Amino acid sequence: MTAPFSTANARPDAIKVSVTLWRGPQENRIGECGLPLEIGRQSRQELDSDLCQIQDHGNQFRIAIAEITVLGLPRHALNIQADEQGGLVCVNLHSRSTFQIAGMPHPVMPEERVKVANEFTVLLPENLTIHVAVVSDGSGSSTSDGTSSPMVSPFRTIAKESLAADADLGDFTMPVNPGASFIRTFGEDSSPHRGQAAVDLVRQALAVVKKSAGSDEFFGTAVESVAKMVELDRAYVLLRDGIQNQWRVRSHYIEQDPLSKPKANFGQETEGPQTPQTGDDAPVGDTPLPSGSRLLLKQILKERKTLIYEPESYQHTIGSSIMMLDRAVAAPIFDDQGEIIGALYGDRTFGSHHADTPIGDLEATLLEVMAGAVSAGIVRQRHEAIQNSMTQFFSPAVTQRLVQNEDLLTGRDAEVSVLFCDIRGFSSISERVGPEKTIQWINDVFTQLSLCVVRTDGVLVNYIGDELVAMWGAPAEQPDHARRACDAACQMLQQIEPLRKRWSSITPEKFGIGIGIHTGTARVGNTGSKVKFQYGPLGNTVNLASRVQNITKKFGVTAIVTLATQEALHAHSNTENSETENGTPSTCTEKLQTRRLATVRPVGMSENVDLYELQTGDDPNWRSLADRYESALQLYHESDLTGAARVLASLVHEHPDDSPSVVLLGRVVDAITNHIESVDPVMAFTTK
Repeated sequence: MTAPFSTANARPDAIKVSVTLWRGPQENRIGECGLPLEIGRQSRQELDSDLCQIQDHGNQFRIAIAEITVLGLPRHALNIQADEQGGLVCVNLHSRSTFQIAGMPHPVMPEERVKVANEFTVLLPENLTIHVAVVSDGSGSSTSDGTSSPMVSPFRTIAKESLAADADLGDFTMPVNPGASFIRTFGEDSSPHRGQAAVDLVRQALAVVKKSAGSDEFFGTAVESVAKMVELDRAYVLLRDGIQNQWRVRSHYIEQDPLSKPKANFGQETEGPQTPQTGDDAPVGDTPLPSGSRLLLKQILKERKTLIYEPESYQHTIGSSIMMLDRAVAAPIFDDQGEIIGALYGDRTFGSHHADTPIGDLEATLLEVMAGAVSAGIVRQRHEAIQNSMTQFFSPAVTQRLVQNEDLLTGRDAEVSVLFCDIRGFSSISERVGPEKTIQWINDVFTQLSLCVVRTDGVLVNYIGDELVAMWGAPAEQPDHARRACDAACQMLQQIEPLRKRWSSITPEKFGIGIGIHTGTARVGNTGSKVKFQYGPLGNTVNLASRVQNITKKFGVTAIVTLATQEALHAHSNTENSETENGTPSTCTEKLQTRRLATVRPVGMSENVDLYELQTGDDPNWRSLADRYESALQLYHESDLTGAARVLASLVHEHPDDSPSVVLLGRVVDAITNHIESVDPVMAFTTK
């Protein structure tokens, strides 16, 4: 089946054209062919042929650009012919459908013939766009390089050289009215000083943004200022999700034109409400992207520059949505790492009450400067948000280091000291006083214990029921992390008596705490999820610290550290002018004493661990007690049960409240009773 048109001008040496198809943003270069050329969807006879192939029917060429099922596009949609003067004519072949040619004020009506330029673009239904350009004029000469008509970019960048020349204007200062537009300020100004006035306007724009920087208000201020100064119908702050490669409207301003009439819509995105909306007045996240912006945004990601869309230098279009635009300009918004995180976008539409003048380099520069100001505001907000969220986990000193170097939060292996602190008596107290009073009490207890972690620049990893977990040595490197952990434990122990007095009405039986600390290598990073961030350690070091805390109950002591922590503690115990990063003096380390308690094998672990009790205070008798205990422990390990029993009997008599001595004496007595000649020095635990 052929279309009803004359083919008298079809000949081998006739005009040749190049044809390019866009399906939405997807480009498909079809190739070159002669005239006449028919374009439409597939017919039944063409089902076995590939789409977008140039078919030579003898009296005409034909291209099927859509499947037979795409009913929105006629089978015989349009025909391109050469007229008698050697120009081009486009014919609407259908009796009911219309289509739009870029640059023409009215659609091409059914069966209408229109004269077109040597390069033109047709907007068809189903988001299809055809670009046609003459590559040979029929005389054998080529219109370009003999291959194809080059696609002229619809976008141009700012001419930096000419802009710089215009701005070099000496000491001239031109007063600028607040809210003035570039067009009205410079439209009739032939003065050579117009560049300085532009600089003044740029400064005014920056001042406007800085007034409200630090809050979300500056988004709305930016779009409204840009829209009024550059006389744009619409202005948007668009933010980009780099992972999903999606854009969303953060703030927008749409100026209402009292003389505007409803415009035809050729399938582009909804433009949104036609009333001025800025900042908090705009529904964040729900506003559709401005029509015609997608390809401009795509080009910005590619070129990373401010781009101006000018139809005068571009006689065709790349997509149906951008056809409704008269002018458009967009500037990228960068983060502090140089990545594009958004764009400041503005445009004017056909039929606007604004002057139909090009968007100049000075105006685009204003948009670029404003985008820079928005970028600075976003970076500042981001840093403040990070800092605020970090204060939930880190001390101010560590937070400041993280703000300066976020890479410290990246998952890695690090040597750390992990502390577990369990609140003794929690269950009995909560059962007796009820949930309301329990929450008040536990909040106070956790607050005081947490401050001990913060004051030593530790990380508050988590609260698990009635247990607090903390870490030192990451994310910022702390060579003395073991000392800091022990300092925190010391401070925690000093907080118990004041807490007992403050809550004596609900804790008559005296609650207490048990602390376990272990030093070793752990995997540190976000141990939470993408939904909830939680910075902390993972690995055997954490498990062992938890087991050590539980073992404090077995020995009846408040704080135990492992051999690894004890060795690291003594390695830094003599540090001069010892203080934390936040300037808080270390007042506990010099008061800390340790004694070796036992060699144990915690439940669920295969390794043996030497444990040391951590003791704080100025009791001069404690060191003597510790030395006598350690001598008895050594005798026990050497299977000298009689010698160990003699030392421990005297020790328990003098210090009946020393639980570790009582526990060790029990082990000695048990070995003697069972006639064990060679004792196993390792205490193996089968329960937590």
